[in-house]
Amino acid sequence: FLPPFAPIEQYPAPVAEPLTWIPHPVNASALSQVWLHEARLGPLSGSLVHIGYNRPELFRVLLNRRGSRAQAAVVSITKDIDYPPLNGAVNPADGLLYVAGFQVIGWGNVIDVTAGLGRLRYTGAPVTLPAEVAPMTDGVLLRFEVALDPRAASDPANYSLQSWSYRRSSKYGSAMYKADGAPGQDALTPSAAYVSRGSRSVFVAVPGMKPVMQLRVGWSLATNEGTTFHDNAY
Repeated sequence: FLPPFAPIEQYPAPVAEPLTWIPHPVNASALSQVWLHEARLGPLSGSLVHIGYNRPELFRVLLNRRGSRAQAAVVSITKDIDYPPLNGAVNPADGLLYVAGFQVIGWGNVIDVTAGLGRLRYTGAPVTLPAEVAPMTDGVLLRFEVALDPRAASDPANYSLQSWSYRRSSKYGSAMYKADGAPGQDALTPSAAYVSRGSRSVFVAVPGMKPVMQLRVGWSLATNEGTTFHDNAY
């Protein structure tokens, strides 16, 4: 983004593509990332965490190297942050993630708190975050940290998908566009869901899958013990 009084930005060719896009309504302002190396955070240990500032939130970044080009997906870890987070680090003394931040004058934040320091710890409870989200030629592979209820996981009605694209310009951000160029998102309808042995992975079959700039994958499932959960990955 360049202000109106600056020369129009000239993009290099080709423009380097990111690992993933994060929709503006999901994370309007990001500040930093932190690797959870040598952390004691259960299944999150070793993960890459993305810190959202405008609406305080921590995201798990799921790297995907299955294809010819590295990609990624993001999914929310927690929104339970009551201050504006800027950066984080793993404390070598206890292996937990500490996140600190303060208001940046003129930048803006949805909460009216001057500053704060928080700690993310692992309680030992089952973690329903996905361990992998990998779009493929004929659908999307979802791999979870816990065993799923096979009946819920095998129902394609429990998954939803949308795709769209953005347009690069000198404007601040972009609208969402369908594949035909019209404003909006294209809905993708799953035809089936195949659950793995052990019930930790699901392949969601999606007819007509094509490469897109942005894909949202949503699910509403339950663990094998009956705990219901729902979330989205981008």
